[in-house]
Amino acid sequence: MSGNILKFKKKDIILAAAVIAVATLCAVLTPLLSRKGEFAVITVSGQEYGRYDLNENRTITVTTDLGTNEVTIEDGKVYVSYADCPQEICARHRPVSSDGESIICVPHELVITIASNSDEGEVDAVTG
Repeated sequence: MSGNILKFKKKDIILAAAVIAVATLCAVLTPLLSRKGEFAVITVSGQEYGRYDLNENRTITVTTDLGTNEVTIEDGKVYVSYADCPQEICARHRPVSSDGESIICVPHELVITIASNSDEGEVDAVTG
């Protein structure tokens, strides 16, 4: 059974080191290159519910026929602090603050998107 011992070749080690280096570089550069958002846009069932400045700490309660979510803005980040949907996936999502990031509550048809003033007027969908 001693013949089954794994033997790594020099090229295998170089490849593994290169993959680890690239992954580390991506993990470090992604947060540094992402643009900080200025406000959170909350939509429910495709309709804009409101826009909220990320510099103002607050909690917004969104109650519809589909359910209730509490959206909290704190220290420039947004997160769902409460949801009465069955799985509460949105409430377990990490806080978001970078331009273009989103949190979605599918059962309540609620979407929180981080945006900035420079985004206004840009087309967000492909139309044909």
